[in-house]
Amino acid sequence: MANVNLQIRVYHSTRQWFDYLWEFRSRPYGRAAVLIDLYDTLIRVKPGVRESMHAQMAEMLSIDANRLAQEWESTTYDSNVGGIVDTSARFAVILERLGVTGDVDVGKLAQMEHDMLLENIELGPWAAEFLIQLRRRGYKVGLVSNCSPSVNWALNASGLRSHFDCEVLSYQIRAVKPDPRIYDHALSLLNCQAQEAYFLGDGNNGELSAAESCGITPIEVTWASGGRELPSVSNWKRVSDFRMAAELIDEEARWTFSR
Repeated sequence: MANVNLQIRVYHSTRQWFDYLWEFRSRPYGRAAVLIDLYDTLIRVKPGVRESMHAQMAEMLSIDANRLAQEWESTTYDSNVGGIVDTSARFAVILERLGVTGDVDVGKLAQMEHDMLLENIELGPWAAEFLIQLRRRGYKVGLVSNCSPSVNWALNASGLRSHFDCEVLSYQIRAVKPDPRIYDHALSLLNCQAQEAYFLGDGNNGELSAAESCGITPIEVTWASGGRELPSVSNWKRVSDFRMAAELIDEEARWTFSR
């Protein structure tokens, strides 16, 4: 009887150890890294919030809200490549273009933008769990984002910052997707080759096609954008949440996500 009990205990211990190894087994051979876009992929600003903020600012400044929104959009590229040093400077440029004169506190406008980001960031479905489990399985994870300096408030609000092995932020390196330099920089920081990496993004700014051209395997993430028509020449896959992304990256792994 003692021998039977011992055999049962050995069986259960072995099975538990096997289950543990299988659940947390390392990435498949030949795959080393996952590069991920930020806005409208890992996170998004709650719909309508920025428009409401611009309307509030426009009322404060006695200007048209649509013109303010247009100028905000028109300064995006310069902000994203570091040509405009921070959010206060961005509002200074916008007010100058709109012909707003007088003593306007651009720092207060910048604070409104930053507070809006801190209070209104939504995470993609299972985003944090996905990043955690990628790293458990031995993947290197790199954030690759077209962004202005205000991204730091969005990242802090998201709680995701500790899950990246590197952050490649366009305003810091002065290159934006689809420029191949931004992908190359991320691969260099992660010490891996393009063919060893995935890139996950919503597809804005041609980022998926650019990743594919660099030799990286692209995956379109649609939860925030609703999806776009894929070019007929493309081979990339489409997922609507990060559970699907995990299964696409390694369909044999035992991923565990909350309901």
